[in-house]
Amino acid sequence: MNVNLPNFSEYGYELIKVMGRNRQGGRITYLAQDINRQCPVIIKHFQFMNQANPWWGLETLEKEKELLQQLNHERIPHYLNSFNCPEGMGLVLEYIEADSLSKIGHLNPTQIKTIAISLLEILVYLQQQIPPIIHRDIKPDNILIDDQFNAYLIDLGFGRVGIEEVSGSSTVKGTLGFMPPEQLSGKLTKSSDLYSLGVTLFGQIKGLSAIEMPKYLDHRGSLDLSSLETQVSEEFIAWLSQMIEPNPSDRFLDAATALQKLLPQRMLPPASVTKLPQKTAKPALSQLATPVNRSKTMILSGIVGLTVGISWGWIHQAVGLGWILGLVLGSGLGLIFTSRRSSIGFLGIPSLSCLLGVILTALATGLIINPALIINGSQYSRVDLWNPRDYKVAEGIGFTLYSDRPNNQEDQRLREFLNQFRAEVNRYLFDPGAKSCSTEVHFFREDKNYYAAANYFGLNTDYGFLIRPLVRRPLVIMREDS
Repeated sequence: MNVNLPNFSEYGYELIKVMGRNRQGGRITYLAQDINRQCPVIIKHFQFMNQANPWWGLETLEKEKELLQQLNHERIPHYLNSFNCPEGMGLVLEYIEADSLSKIGHLNPTQIKTIAISLLEILVYLQQQIPPIIHRDIKPDNILIDDQFNAYLIDLGFGRVGIEEVSGSSTVKGTLGFMPPEQLSGKLTKSSDLYSLGVTLFGQIKGLSAIEMPKYLDHRGSLDLSSLETQVSEEFIAWLSQMIEPNPSDRFLDAATALQKLLPQRMLPPASVTKLPQKTAKPALSQLATPVNRSKTMILSGIVGLTVGISWGWIHQAVGLGWILGLVLGSGLGLIFTSRRSSIGFLGIPSLSCLLGVILTALATGLIINPALIINGSQYSRVDLWNPRDYKVAEGIGFTLYSDRPNNQEDQRLREFLNQFRAEVNRYLFDPGAKSCSTEVHFFREDKNYYAAANYFGLNTDYGFLIRPLVRRPLVIMREDS
């Protein structure tokens, strides 16, 4: 016996080694020898004497003891004994000669299916209990795999009897990255453990660690399964997609249904995965986007597109055009997000509907992000920041003068400058004999008005602004520092 380990001989056990530590829950797991029966056992030990250990760690052990006493499944370790000691409490369980799934290396698709079936059979048993039992913490560390790839489910300390809605404080138990979204809000169903199992299988296929898993989940708890196309069959991807639906009503109803759907499936992708398959031989992968999810995505895309388009229209006083641009943008986004991107074909060109979505989105975006916004940056807010034609200062032969700040105390100085300007440039720019105004001169004191007028008239400027001119008559725009 290791002298650094606690002495449990008076309780009938000799500790052999530490198997694991749950620092968060304050528990240590030992491999031990049952002195009387001369067989290996597992002892989970919670230490009262360590003040850093949370009391819910003891509650977890007691909960696991309570559940295991009423269960009898060949792939759930059996409860053997428990004892209280001065250092804490010990829970004695059957020893399973198997490694945790988190420590197993690469698994091929057939092995993945064997493990999935084995785990679903355990979940079917748990869900057949009255009331049903929800594990709530399915992850690689809580799954043992033997040499025949049979799976064993351990650590039922977070298990819950019944699926009635409970308060969040008593429900948020589990591991982030593997918990279904509804578990955070206290709504458990028979499909809750299916989500955790689906995420676990995805991680094993991809070779991801538990720490890496949360990085692959979006804010809704969705996973992108497109990267699995060359590793497993499309039928299995569709099945796995339904397992990990963020909305529990979109998943399989229970473990029995999920098991029934999985059993007949092939796991390996077609041998000619890099070639274009025949139309009759290629199963549609549209199951990945169910009608419910497709409609939700289209509606959300439409809302996003209309929000952007109407906002653009309000800024530019063209709400009608904004509605049209918003509908085009929403349709494009909807086609992109509800279409499957295929890795088959030259350079992986997306499917036709997705390609159309890209074109529509690019078209709408190009019209919305127009030069008026690019040139003016943070200073430009509205295309009609001012109406230059409302600020006429003076008229001369062949031209009219405007200013963005007329009728102020500097107006006289401005008029004198404009008259001098007229005298200087007339011979070069204008026809003194013209009977009507042929040229406009706009004078600015504020850069933002200079930019707004440039947009208004569609001028080329030194600020990179380029758009087809909107007026035919000659035009001069200048600033006070010109």
